[in-house]
Amino acid sequence: MIAPASSDITGLTRLRAWLIERLGGLRDRAPIEHQLISTWHRGDHTVHYLRFTYGYDWIPAYLLLPTDAPNPLPTVIALHQHNGQWQLGKREPAGFAGDLLQNYGERLVEAGFAVLIPDGMCFEERASATMDGPTYERYVAMYEFLHGRSLTALMVSDVMASVDLLSAFPQVDTSRVGLIGHSMGGTLTLWSAALDARIKAAFVNCGLASLATIVRDEVIHCFMNYVVGQLPACDHPQLAAMVAPRALMISAGCRDIIFPCDGIHDTHDFALGTYDALAVPEKLSLHLEDCGHAFTPTMHAAALAFFNRWLT
Repeated sequence: MIAPASSDITGLTRLRAWLIERLGGLRDRAPIEHQLISTWHRGDHTVHYLRFTYGYDWIPAYLLLPTDAPNPLPTVIALHQHNGQWQLGKREPAGFAGDLLQNYGERLVEAGFAVLIPDGMCFEERASATMDGPTYERYVAMYEFLHGRSLTALMVSDVMASVDLLSAFPQVDTSRVGLIGHSMGGTLTLWSAALDARIKAAFVNCGLASLATIVRDEVIHCFMNYVVGQLPACDHPQLAAMVAPRALMISAGCRDIIFPCDGIHDTHDFALGTYDALAVPEKLSLHLEDCGHAFTPTMHAAALAFFNRWLT
């Protein structure tokens, strides 16, 4: 597969199909089952603790709903970071544990959005009872590779299942679904928005830069960042271009050493060619700050303004 030009919309469509093959295919989406485990009130919102599946694994999650907001609600799926903290997953974006600046799910529900926060594979309730965090993550990646798949495909399939789940809740407007994530969650946001057109707006925080610059700087990321044979046809610039014409904000720190700043610009500039070709340049935005690998208060404000613009 030859990488298409940023203005080659037909080529990018073919690239998406080719990439799904490289991923080893996405999981079949059988009808979603879910179980509501408990519900409680917290401040100005309600927390529904549930788990859901479409046949291959149970995914624990929180669904946060504003108490007094009119239904149906625009909804954001919040994907947690990696940070080598396998004991934490959904609790951190919900504001229950971990870094208080990672509570983007809690901030969004306080602003009137419904928010779904699932545990990522290998994290929190999806960690192993017999292996430590890094060993289990390596094991799951190995298992997927041995079966001709990838950890990336598994995690993107989880996000697609999360979108499917939303239709079970009448409080949610499934035509207005956004996606947000930091670090690993940001990278997964990029992949998922590129492959699932139901995502209307995606906010990627400190989660992308061209793989060419990542390899150049000898940065080692987690397993979900890598798909066998994706280069040179599909790098992060092509993934970002595949989100068009839907809304995408790239948010990053220009001193983030694991996502090089020139690779962030490479990604944005390539994708802008696609957004220009589709006559929607306003739907792509870049928010850069003089910081490292972080989710700052001004990044939170940028995320809220972005979703208010494109989902409400």
